[in-house]
Amino acid sequence: MTIARIRSHLELGTSVIWGGDFNNTLAGPHGPGTKRGRAEIQRLVDDLGLQVPTTNLPHRLPSLSAIDHIAVPASWTVTGCVAMSAKCNGVRLSDHDAYVIDVKP
Repeated sequence: MTIARIRSHLELGTSVIWGGDFNNTLAGPHGPGTKRGRAEIQRLVDDLGLQVPTTNLPHRLPSLSAIDHIAVPASWTVTGCVAMSAKCNGVRLSDHDAYVIDVKP
């Protein structure tokens, strides 16, 4: 599983920032991904002392939460968190949104 392969790399840093397509909702109804994958992600987040401010942001599909995430140290203060969709002439450029967070380390 991917989590097992990246764990040792993430454990090297003291201020880990981990982001990307987790392909799992971390709150609300289970959507893409697997329940096991969601549990493994949460375990790694907890083990590394991280918080995932993107957890409750909406997915582009109604009734789901985000599957792309940014995790930062739990000791950091998150002052903002938004999802942005890139469009050109009203057409989405990706099936993923961009998630941006503001933090105070």
